[in-house]
Amino acid sequence: LLSIYLGFPEEASSVKNILDLDELDNTFVKKIFSLLFEKKAEPTFDSISIVLAPEEQPLLTRLMIEHSLDVENVEENVQWYVFSIKKRNIALALNELARQIEIAGSSGDNDSVTRLQKEQHELLAKKQQIDKLRPSQN
Repeated sequence: LLSIYLGFPEEASSVKNILDLDELDNTFVKKIFSLLFEKKAEPTFDSISIVLAPEEQPLLTRLMIEHSLDVENVEENVQWYVFSIKKRNIALALNELARQIEIAGSSGDNDSVTRLQKEQHELLAKKQQIDKLRPSQN
């Protein structure tokens, strides 16, 4: 997504509109997007690197260079990346809830099991909503 944001200015607003920074688990990538979204840096290496610590600059270089991007379908790439992030986050949350339910059940804490199962049900409903947003394959 960062490569798209930086390399395809016409897609930058699309990325900004559909990307929720809270869904990013990489704190460095989140920091870069935050700088860009808040207009504290322009979408160029020089502008971003000025506000980074020296040890972070090689990470920025690697992120800007390394990508597997279908340049013929940039918009679809944006949709797939965001969809994948949402799916991964839901899967991680569901796995964690399953673990917590098992622990609560093993300890006989039925109130916690009930509460966690309710959370699990809500997440499964959210997962179904995300599944409906699955981008079409070309």
